[in-house]
Amino acid sequence: MRHPANNQGLRHGRQRGTSLVEVLVVLVILVLGIFSIARLFPGGFIAVRNAENSTFADRLGQGQLEGLKQNNAFLLDAVYMYQPDGSFNAAVGPDDLTDNYPNTANPDPAYRDINKTRYVQNESFTVPTLNTALGTPTNGLSVHVLTYGPVALPLQQTLQQITSPSAPPGVRGLPPINSGPWAAKTGNSQQEITSGVTGNYDAPGDLIAPGQQNYAIDYNGQQIALPTAPYPQSFTLIVKMLFTLSPSGNAAQTQAVITYYVPLLIPAANPNQAGDSASAYNGGWFNPFTAYVDTNRLPAPGQFVTDLPPPNGNSSTPPAWVPGAATLMRTLLPEPPGNPLTTLKNDSDPYKYVLYNSDTSLANVAPGVLVFNPRIAGQRIAVSYLAYDWHIIHDDVDVPTTAGTPVRLTLNHLRRVGDVLSDQSIYNGMFRTGDAANPYDVVVLDTDTGDMAGLSVTDTTDVFDLDNATGTSTPNQVVISYQAGRITLPTDTNSKWYYGNHKHLRVFYEGDEDWGVAIQKAPSVYTRNDAGLTPANGLTYPILVGQYAVDAATQNIYFPRCDSGKTVELDNVVYYDTAGKQYAISNIVLAISTATSDTSPDQTDASGNVVSGVRAGGSPTQNLGSYLAVDNTANPVDPSRGIQIGDVRGVSARAVVIWRERGLWKTRAIDTILTRAQ
Repeated sequence: MRHPANNQGLRHGRQRGTSLVEVLVVLVILVLGIFSIARLFPGGFIAVRNAENSTFADRLGQGQLEGLKQNNAFLLDAVYMYQPDGSFNAAVGPDDLTDNYPNTANPDPAYRDINKTRYVQNESFTVPTLNTALGTPTNGLSVHVLTYGPVALPLQQTLQQITSPSAPPGVRGLPPINSGPWAAKTGNSQQEITSGVTGNYDAPGDLIAPGQQNYAIDYNGQQIALPTAPYPQSFTLIVKMLFTLSPSGNAAQTQAVITYYVPLLIPAANPNQAGDSASAYNGGWFNPFTAYVDTNRLPAPGQFVTDLPPPNGNSSTPPAWVPGAATLMRTLLPEPPGNPLTTLKNDSDPYKYVLYNSDTSLANVAPGVLVFNPRIAGQRIAVSYLAYDWHIIHDDVDVPTTAGTPVRLTLNHLRRVGDVLSDQSIYNGMFRTGDAANPYDVVVLDTDTGDMAGLSVTDTTDVFDLDNATGTSTPNQVVISYQAGRITLPTDTNSKWYYGNHKHLRVFYEGDEDWGVAIQKAPSVYTRNDAGLTPANGLTYPILVGQYAVDAATQNIYFPRCDSGKTVELDNVVYYDTAGKQYAISNIVLAISTATSDTSPDQTDASGNVVSGVRAGGSPTQNLGSYLAVDNTANPVDPSRGIQIGDVRGVSARAVVIWRERGLWKTRAIDTILTRAQ
């Protein structure tokens, strides 16, 4: 007897499945089809990546500018072109992205492309309150992190530049860290103005308030008086000197104002001694050019730092101090090596600092952590330094309060130690050879305590590479997704970097497309220097950094080449027409021209060497004629009376972002106008 139902079941049980070969054939056909379709739209994929890079560039540039605008009460003064020999260079344009620094026999790769412009002049901030995090080395001290770290070491004490074609290099600038200006109390230091006639003498103690940042100054007598202290005090005095020149010396320039930077080292007070001496200062009047000069901070014996070369001509009268134009600052000195944080806590002089680096393997670079005595918390400080490398990106992030939550960085595709670079070299970390004993591709800095951790994909004990590692991370590892740009702190409470112990981090890293973002800023204040102008030849040698010149005959104003494209504001512009009428205007806003009329030969020194690659005609020129209105066109502006300008201030900042796409440089420049809060 036959059973059809069972036969049907047997037939189903014997049905053959799909073989592995068939599956592979189908997959190959599918992949070939996908790639065939993708080849029809290559531009679309490239466009997506380009759009992503454009978004990253905007995000990086706007992030840098937002930090400046939010901190407008404490803007940095400028960012200058800086050469390997320690001098400024006014001749390199802000759009120069070449790898080689001009006129350098052996170009330093540290000064390539945007890294030519990275000297930060006078970044200002207030000293924060003390760090209360227990168990940290900086507990009980005040911690501040510089905006554009990492910084190159040592902090630059002086900056050199050429002051004129015939002059040797002169020193420009201040020690790297200074307090804000102290308040000046004007007084009379002379007990007898003329023989037998007693003047209105002011005792310094009647002018100086104890415990306050103030001092006494006599502009006519050229004397100052300072508060006393039981420890030596370091100051820098800035004085503007007015030279009145005899017409025979220089008919085109009858007066010249030169700024002098006078370093002072004031000895401790001695209550057992009457009056002042070389070894003790008890509060009397003194001439700062002859007494208590800190000779160790002079460029040469008897030579003071000035902003302009000496006037060309014989002074008919002794130079006078310009009233109201002096500035006194405390100069902060570093604590000696050894155990500087302990020394800082116990130092009787609160005006000291430590450039703190918790990673002792770093040699010529530091994350930019400054530590101060909290006794000067709330006081304004200005710091000048050389940013280490604009290609090191940094993100300031808040640590998530939930365990295991990653921090997202601005860029993805971070560089790993061991990556092959575009020039086929191997990436060995963000710090240059000799600057770090260990290769780091990510650095994490706690901005509250100043502690840092250098991380590397090669350190499998502390780092878990989420993209390539096998298995799972351990609670004491920092988890990094280099592909997605995400970092997760350890969840182990015993780990130094346990997420619950940190609130604010700064993360340093590099992008795999040579990403870089630099800040360029016009100087807050420009100094006038017409010494290079002659009636017959116009501008005979170039304008230097932080300076400008005005040619009344052509109504042209000249700026250094490095400030091309930046915006300045002119105030209190005074001029005359040929009928003798005076005019005064203010708030002239100029965008410095990017064009130059440069047909002159390279400027050379006495030995025939090219000076900084500068050409005499290479300074951007802006004509003021359209701003200098007169009542009657028959009486135009009189060039013989000159054009006086009270103030020239830089008011713009620019973020320059660069990256590579398919081997070619891409650039994004984002500009903004800044206003310094009063």
